[in-house]
Amino acid sequence: LHTHRWPSVLYLIRFANFLRRDESGNVLMDTRKHPAPSTPMAGWAEPFTPHTVENVDTVDFHGVAVEMKG
Repeated sequence: LHTHRWPSVLYLIRFANFLRRDESGNVLMDTRKHPAPSTPMAGWAEPFTPHTVENVDTVDFHGVAVEMKG
């Protein structure tokens, strides 16, 4: 269980499907229900509340998040 307290720039090197769950175990996102993004790619993310991430794919997820600490 972890959080991202500040907005961040994301650089996605290799995509893998994952489940993001909240602190109670409820599924917040199942990427298998959305089109996979093309990689590599960069994007912006707002802060994330406490969550866990489970890789549900056969490949590893590779990405970098640089948080813009205020």
